[in-house]
Amino acid sequence: MPHRLTALFLLCAALMACALPATAGGSEATLYAYFDGSLCRLIDEKGRTVADEGWQHIEARRSPTGERRFVALRYDADGSQATLLDAAGQPLTDRRYEYIYAQDGELLAMQDGLMGVLDWDGGEILPMRYASIVPTGSGAYLTTTGNPGDGMADELYLTDADGVSSYLGDNACCMGRFSEGLLVAQALTGKFGYLDTSGQWAIAPIYDQADEFQGGRAVVARGGLYGMIDAKGALVLPLRYDSIVAVDIFSGTAAERMGDAVGAIVTLSGGAATIYPSDTMIPSCSVSGVDYAYLPGYGLAVLASDEAREVYDARGRLLLRLEDDSMLIVLSGTRALAIPDDGSGARMMDLQSGETLALLEGACDAYTLSDGEGDWGVCVGYGGSEGPDVLYGICDMDGAEILPARYDMIAQVDEGVYSVRCGQAFGLMRAGGEWILEPKQ
Repeated sequence: MPHRLTALFLLCAALMACALPATAGGSEATLYAYFDGSLCRLIDEKGRTVADEGWQHIEARRSPTGERRFVALRYDADGSQATLLDAAGQPLTDRRYEYIYAQDGELLAMQDGLMGVLDWDGGEILPMRYASIVPTGSGAYLTTTGNPGDGMADELYLTDADGVSSYLGDNACCMGRFSEGLLVAQALTGKFGYLDTSGQWAIAPIYDQADEFQGGRAVVARGGLYGMIDAKGALVLPLRYDSIVAVDIFSGTAAERMGDAVGAIVTLSGGAATIYPSDTMIPSCSVSGVDYAYLPGYGLAVLASDEAREVYDARGRLLLRLEDDSMLIVLSGTRALAIPDDGSGARMMDLQSGETLALLEGACDAYTLSDGEGDWGVCVGYGGSEGPDVLYGICDMDGAEILPARYDMIAQVDEGVYSVRCGQAFGLMRAGGEWILEPKQ
């Protein structure tokens, strides 16, 4: 399984619209970052332009204290230029930054290849002089000042908000984020371990690969074999598996929606798959002859072989078995879409009963739509194959049509807000199919 250090720049590459409530002109208003097929601009609910500066991308952000902000990005002959906008779309910075992005409640920025930290009014907390910066979550930062592109571990410092740095007596390469108080880092030896928020090694760097912690567990590898450790570094699963395909740990609203469902861990070794519930780590199910496995979320695992596609819950209970080569897309804890190879006869299925709820003839792709409170619908692509000929529509979780399949793109861009493209026209839609701005050809 490939190493999954969080990328340095957590930027959305797609040029899509996004929205957050914003206060403009002293009254409460809702601004949307609207992509018109060429550039992004801010519009109000009636489609009137509020700010039109020719940005290629605009992301809506919210500060830890609830302030509304937009990060706008454009590209020109000199490279990229990022600007922080206030709730009314007015720039808060006049300095040229290459990137601005939010991480763990902080705004990190880059200028001339070096990084710093901004406050949510555009002021510089830390100047642009660091090779890497990772917020610790307590007002301090792990920083390095070496060459971020040489692949070598650099001197590691703990830096406070006043810019006072303390050398931690070690070298490390760390460009991700803290997860459950631990940060994946690479030592001078080239091995991976975990730093705590004080910059000390909480788990020694002895692994060839290491993943972020989720639910008190992390996947690690050494000598080409994979296992799993707890937050103290003790092996929960031994280093003996060819692959550990995923970890799905539920927390917060997801866990509340799923009730008693728990996440699961699937290991693959010698053509056999084993499912481990994440709360007990006691094997609940072992299946031989498995070609591949994945965890689509909702505490469910999909195991595939030459003979069948099977869906199991975290306790190892078989929910659904398809004895053909259909593609199986799990949409929720109770729904899946089975798509035959030829694209005909796609079926919306109930995972609990195995019954077919609806036929979606010609469906070739599908993904769940959520509004922050739960799953309300499914975006379904029709056309037989991926590409420009696919058209998208929306149905409810039982397969009943909400929006006909005549759109080139439907993408969730914020909680309950979606960008829709029809030909060269773009629109914005709320959850449930209500138009904010309908695309006009």
